[in-house]
Amino acid sequence: MLCKGVLALVVFVLVVLGGMLGLSFVAIEATKESHVKSDGLMVGTSGQIVQTDIAESDYPFWGLAALEPETLGRIHTVNVAIELPDTGPATLVAKVATVLKVSDDTVRMYTAAGHVLTINGANKTASVRMDGLDLAVLTEEDVCVSSVRLATMTPPFTSFSLSIVCASPVPSVVRG
Repeated sequence: MLCKGVLALVVFVLVVLGGMLGLSFVAIEATKESHVKSDGLMVGTSGQIVQTDIAESDYPFWGLAALEPETLGRIHTVNVAIELPDTGPATLVAKVATVLKVSDDTVRMYTAAGHVLTINGANKTASVRMDGLDLAVLTEEDVCVSSVRLATMTPPFTSFSLSIVCASPVPSVVRG
């Protein structure tokens, strides 16, 4: 009789624990603000597809060299307005292969094509060395360069992009 009572008690405790576990799963699922469907789409509680955006921080263009090397190393693409000797203003879009922080005022970005973008924040000068020529990067007085936007995406898509933000229609935006 005692064995049947202990066995019944053990079964009762296991049923209660299983019920608590199931209730915990139901409560967690009910409080989620989004769910992943079987096709991989993330939807909100209303069934609409959830959209994400890029988190961005603005920096003064000339303050770029003051950023930490780890932050500079996440810049993948640059797009700057340059002055070509024969045709005038042009836009250079380049993949960044390496970033070298020379000093607190100077940073060099080496592109995959072998070009070198040098930014000196103290002197407020920037140039691109390409095809044996040192070409000036157009400044806010020349075009519209006003600030740098570093954009990050959450993992597993961690990346940074250097954006030169303009008020005028002259293209000088950097994307990553």
